[in-house]
Amino acid sequence: MTTIINRVRRALAPSSTEPTRRTYARAGGKELDWFARRDRDRTLLNKYRTIYDQGGLISEAIDLYPLYMLGQGYTLRGDEEAAAQVQAVFDRIGILDLWWDQIIDALVIGDGFVENLFGQGRAEGRLVGLAAIPAETMVVDTDEHGKVVGYRQVLGQMQKESLKLEPNQITHLRLLSTTGSAYGKSLIGRAYDEILRDTKTSESIAQAIRRHGFPKYQIAIDPDGTQNPPPTDAEVDAIEKEFEDIEAKNEFTTVGPINIRALDSGGVQHLQEYSDVTLQRLCAALGVPEELLGLRRGSTDATAVSRIEAFYKKIGTLQQRLAACYDRNVVDQITGRPGAVWIEFNDVSPTDEKATAGMLATIMGATPMDPFAVISRRWAQNRLGVDPDEWEKEEGEK
Repeated sequence: MTTIINRVRRALAPSSTEPTRRTYARAGGKELDWFARRDRDRTLLNKYRTIYDQGGLISEAIDLYPLYMLGQGYTLRGDEEAAAQVQAVFDRIGILDLWWDQIIDALVIGDGFVENLFGQGRAEGRLVGLAAIPAETMVVDTDEHGKVVGYRQVLGQMQKESLKLEPNQITHLRLLSTTGSAYGKSLIGRAYDEILRDTKTSESIAQAIRRHGFPKYQIAIDPDGTQNPPPTDAEVDAIEKEFEDIEAKNEFTTVGPINIRALDSGGVQHLQEYSDVTLQRLCAALGVPEELLGLRRGSTDATAVSRIEAFYKKIGTLQQRLAACYDRNVVDQITGRPGAVWIEFNDVSPTDEKATAGMLATIMGATPMDPFAVISRRWAQNRLGVDPDEWEKEEGEK
């Protein structure tokens, strides 16, 4: 029930356009007994970095993400003059190299951090450059509601020195995130158990090959124990020396009661089955199709295409996250006009472009006398990713 007192209180309350949050942010979830909790700390993050640096297959799988996200390039949409201003900054700092490093950090550590560099003098307050920051050195400070209020770079061997940074001084990329957490999720962290299993399996297979992968022979001197006197140590050493190069000999001629018996003649069995299981689970945990890593084994072309198309869709979603992060934290600060320019990454999937071209050909072919009777030229250009303004300029030059 609304009373006169409540009306007076609302009327006297200070006005604000900022929304007031009533809820609190906290990462939830009950810890299961068979899963060990891994809290974010420098030691764990350094281990993730080491896995990436020395991981072989794991490194190749992680590298596929920035390769496909950035490989087709990007386009700056919006106001032409402002877009040229943004492009000039991007060219000066080498944006593609910066993005590659930041994407890798976001997947390995869970977060990619870049410092926004502002100009001085007449350029004071304008963003003029970007610089990558080692992600494992950064700490995110939040209030009781989970809102980011600042960042700290923890320095020194004892990790006691820190450099404070304001929120507008950092571009924080999270490709995988969790509700209630200011930090992103490491892809290596999510696949950590599978990485350990694959490493242990690979090491066991290597050990098995070293122990049982080469033929072994038992050279029995006096197997029946009837030789009298028994062979001396010197005689045993001499016979052993004769058989040291046994792999290079095809026939053996012996004098006396000497039996030669082959050991481990069957080698090590079922190694591929063991390896395939861990590799399949590892690729699934890293979210990368096996075919893109050169591990196609028994899959049909249709199955491979389906897996790769699903990976392309994931890449498209991650491209949108990267673009939104930079539109908000970088592009708007360069132009000073939010929304005047935005980033669009080119489609990574050739199937999408083929389907779009086929759809347009079908519609336009239905009305051959007037191909643009159903759709407009500009609509078709937008669907194909063609800049209508640039196209019209070229038409005018002719």
